[in-house]
Amino acid sequence: MNVNDAVTVCIKAFERPDCLKHAVESVRDFFPDVRIIVADDSEKPPMMGGVDNFVLPFYTGLSFGRNRMVERVRTKYMFLMEDDAYFNEETKLEAVLDVMEQTDFDILGITVVDMPDGHQHPNGYMIYLRGDYGYSDSGSYGEEAGCSLCDFVENIFMARTAALQAFEGWDEDLKIHEHGDFFLRAKSKLKVAAMIGPRIMHEHLEDARYASFRRGGRSRQFAEMNFKKQGVIGWRSTVMKQPNWVKQG
Repeated sequence: MNVNDAVTVCIKAFERPDCLKHAVESVRDFFPDVRIIVADDSEKPPMMGGVDNFVLPFYTGLSFGRNRMVERVRTKYMFLMEDDAYFNEETKLEAVLDVMEQTDFDILGITVVDMPDGHQHPNGYMIYLRGDYGYSDSGSYGEEAGCSLCDFVENIFMARTAALQAFEGWDEDLKIHEHGDFFLRAKSKLKVAAMIGPRIMHEHLEDARYASFRRGGRSRQFAEMNFKKQGVIGWRSTVMKQPNWVKQG
């Protein structure tokens, strides 16, 4: 099974047209024929060439956009990313697809590298509620097929489309701060793993307009909504920084 036949790349976008252009072009550089869906809830979404442009109502949020993309995917797998991530020669979707075909993983994360500093996110996390707080930490339950079995991964992963379509999806009341909630609910329902090897670059860029929707009072609003839903007063992370990424080859 090849990537073009088996995978749809799904990009959630919002108010960062330059990032989105870079993301789409990077996918095309390495997978020129793969189907790409762009779900964009910007005020004036750019129409990208060679992709399925899915224009959403303005500022409906990450969760709403991801759920709508899941509904539209017809391939066996989907690869979820956001507009500030981009492919390079290390983004080996064919290797990720091979592992998905050999296992019963529902979600398989890959290594995310923050640019320009090269900080590498942990390959897989544990997530749990204890007392008044929610906690996250790097770690796993063990290995399978050379991958770490874990509770959650970064919001860049390959997923089994049927599994996501059967799951209740992301909470659309949470326009941001939706990540922990999704994977807490998925703990007993979806099999999550993280793969070492394939990498994707992530470079978070924002201007004042973008920040006005993602920082300050709006951010606190959705964080507090998430806390209330989980019955906690906050989240604590004990994740340690990983060694900086070194390009292979």
